[in-house]
Amino acid sequence: MSKNCGFVAISLCVALELLFIAVQTAAVSQAGSPGSANASGSCGSHRFVSVAVGDCSLLALRDDGTVWTWGKMYCGEPALLPGHTVEEYYWIEPVPVQVPISDVTAIAAGGDFGLALKNDGTVWTWGYGPGTRRGNISIVQVEGLQNVTAISAGLNGLALKSDGTVWAWGCNWGGQLGDGTRVDRSLPVQVKGLSNIASIWGGSFAIGEDGTVWTWGTTFSGAAAEPGCMDIGSPTPFQIPGLKGVIAIDMDEASSHVLFLRDDGSVWGWDTPASTEQFNPYRVEAKGFSNITAVQACGGGGSMALKDDGTVWIWGNDASGQLASDLISNGPYYYGASTPMELPGFNGVVAISSHYSNSLFLKDDGSVWVCGDGSYGEAGNGTFVSQIRVPIKVLGPGGVPSPSPSGVIAPNDSPSPAMSSASNGEGIRNGFLSILVAFSLLFVIIVAGAIYFLFIKR
Repeated sequence: MSKNCGFVAISLCVALELLFIAVQTAAVSQAGSPGSANASGSCGSHRFVSVAVGDCSLLALRDDGTVWTWGKMYCGEPALLPGHTVEEYYWIEPVPVQVPISDVTAIAAGGDFGLALKNDGTVWTWGYGPGTRRGNISIVQVEGLQNVTAISAGLNGLALKSDGTVWAWGCNWGGQLGDGTRVDRSLPVQVKGLSNIASIWGGSFAIGEDGTVWTWGTTFSGAAAEPGCMDIGSPTPFQIPGLKGVIAIDMDEASSHVLFLRDDGSVWGWDTPASTEQFNPYRVEAKGFSNITAVQACGGGGSMALKDDGTVWIWGNDASGQLASDLISNGPYYYGASTPMELPGFNGVVAISSHYSNSLFLKDDGSVWVCGDGSYGEAGNGTFVSQIRVPIKVLGPGGVPSPSPSGVIAPNDSPSPAMSSASNGEGIRNGFLSILVAFSLLFVIIVAGAIYFLFIKR
């Protein structure tokens, strides 16, 4: 009996030690894996509340006032991240990383810069900064701006103050700053003749408190390359005639395509001619296309709208996959319909943002989804694919990157070192989990043997 008791005691000690080793091993595996939530910046119980897409950045704002970014970061962003310098042309972050700023209430992504509005009414920027050609090595405050209530970005920065005035800075070759000149400004100047403004959109649109729409400068970004086109656009604001009740505006600067959302939920389009002072809007119509709450004029001539029931509607060109048209029709290049079509099976969306070659969707559970170009880690889950033609989750409410249902590297695609690192980390983590299972089985066997010798064999 004493021998059996001694054996049982030793067996239990060995079993407990094995279990302790297994648990510690699993903990190290989870914390050290490059693809883990901790490595990518765990979001804890926080939710995302806003998204923004620019030429250089994919941005998401969290409910704790922090800003997160991922994908191919150039235009100065690498200098913001630990271990990177401004001399690097770009750096790939295949999972979201935190931008070093806090207390943010709104974000905007411009052509080659990012903007953030803090809760004290100040505006901060990073990247090359509008109107400059050198990267800011850190986030800097935009001087001369206080009591700001809203920000917007296009080829230049735009800010709305609490007194209803609009301020602009950056590129001004087409009169985008609305100050009556065509001189670039590194400091904000007041847009002339505007007061009682309710909201600002892009780099050169404003909506008055009475629903009237004002614009200035050129809305044709390609004009700079054409002889004699530098004088296109008015350097001071003018009212767009006959358009009232507008609550939102979005513009694709590359294709001169503008969408207007009216307070009755209808959508109107404007394909701008050589002069912004010519205006001939048309209503966008389709069966079931009503009660729209947001619009996006996507890159490449595509368009997107969000309905009040959380569904997303698309029309136009989708060569980069930014419209997620594969939910409707397969094919490497879907040129889309001339009228809006609903994306089937994709629901619960509360906000959309699209520009250039990517789109972001914010869902009602606080998660962010992406589609479009994925060759530089835009998927936000550690994978690299040429195109993401079906939306995939970047981060869930808990901050854990989700695997891509279509995250398969094509035979002609070459995974980058970052991708290999993520894959190796996943393999290591799986190996440690296998060890944990083996140790657990051994623990059960030892305990079962101890019980047998102590109670049954006796």
